[in-house]
Amino acid sequence: MYDLYFSACAEDGGIYHYRFDGSNAPELAGICKCPMPMYAIRGKDKLHALLRAPFNDNTSGLVSYDIGIDGTPENPGKILSTKGIVACHLAEVDGNVYCVNYLSGSVIKMPDTVDVHKGRGVNQPRQDMPHTHYVSGSPDGKYILVTDLGIDKIFVYDKNLNIISTVDIPAGHGPRHLAFHDDGRTVFCVNELASTVSVLKYSDGELTLVETTDSLAGTEDNTAAAIRVEKNSVFVSNRGDNSVSELEYDGRLHYRRTYSSYGKDPRDMWVTEKMLILTNQTSNNVTFVSRKTGELLYELGMPCPISVLCIE
Repeated sequence: MYDLYFSACAEDGGIYHYRFDGSNAPELAGICKCPMPMYAIRGKDKLHALLRAPFNDNTSGLVSYDIGIDGTPENPGKILSTKGIVACHLAEVDGNVYCVNYLSGSVIKMPDTVDVHKGRGVNQPRQDMPHTHYVSGSPDGKYILVTDLGIDKIFVYDKNLNIISTVDIPAGHGPRHLAFHDDGRTVFCVNELASTVSVLKYSDGELTLVETTDSLAGTEDNTAAAIRVEKNSVFVSNRGDNSVSELEYDGRLHYRRTYSSYGKDPRDMWVTEKMLILTNQTSNNVTFVSRKTGELLYELGMPCPISVLCIE
């Protein structure tokens, strides 16, 4: 049985909680109303959600919920400022919550340790300034990794946000999100602006770029979004093409196939052994797509779904 949480980033949206057994249509368990949630994660004993602009100065906020026995978010805490604009991703590492603010080009260890990036990239106007887009713990749990779409870099920090190292992604590609292979040494970076995937090797706080390959064959009018890894398959969602690419990793990346998203602008996804779960932002639907046949299995409607969290 899965608990599915969808962030519906609309003024009248919230976090939609569904229960799903993998074989029958998902059932709505409840809606946790909150203004424009951008992303949510399950921490050790809390569900943490980013709110796009809950304060009068348009800064973003972090709110944490208890998790009820039935999986429902409840008892929200005080909304804390992320000290930046358009917080879009977060992670919990060793009980501490880290967030990135896209329009401020910053990363914060809550509540008040902040590092602000500097610079610009070659792809104008998308890279007119730093745009932090993703934060997570490193594969060994020792460091904090942050992507910056605006300056084509991945940062490795210690847990107090002191820079340990950086690595450059090809100019103008725009690193967006990371995903990790089970081997703990291989890191995949989806690059939004060029619709590419970079393969990097990780070792004790250092990342080394190995290769960068196209995530989608034969399409120029596209921007890549989410990336997920399931065994040796790497999945990338494609906004513009409205699809998901599957690439095979055998030490190198090879294009395998493309699935329809059955919606417009798939922003985030979750991958199980049997299906893809996709949040289609512009068409206001969530789709469940068979990995075996590519057919649409189930569809849910909700306003502006942009991220999905799956708890088994």
